[in-house]
Amino acid sequence: MRAKQAGDSLVLLVLDLIRIRDLTYHFLTLNRAAEANSKLYLGSRIRINRFKEISDTFGHHWGNRLLQQVGVRLREAVSRL
Repeated sequence: MRAKQAGDSLVLLVLDLIRIRDLTYHFLTLNRAAEANSKLYLGSRIRINRFKEISDTFGHHWGNRLLQQVGVRLREAVSRL
């Protein structure tokens, strides 16, 4: 049982590292494109409390819908600045 838990933890760690690598690449690509056009790009990372619990309980479809709504609200808030 402990070996399985350790293996699961290792898999989660590797997946996290892959996500971090992919996000870093994405932000660097966006930043280079912004610099090429003499524009400013601002990246941000937010934490949504209990997101995993919501996604696991109601399904990934609803988790994705929640993230889309967060994006809409952030865009609206930033556009008012």
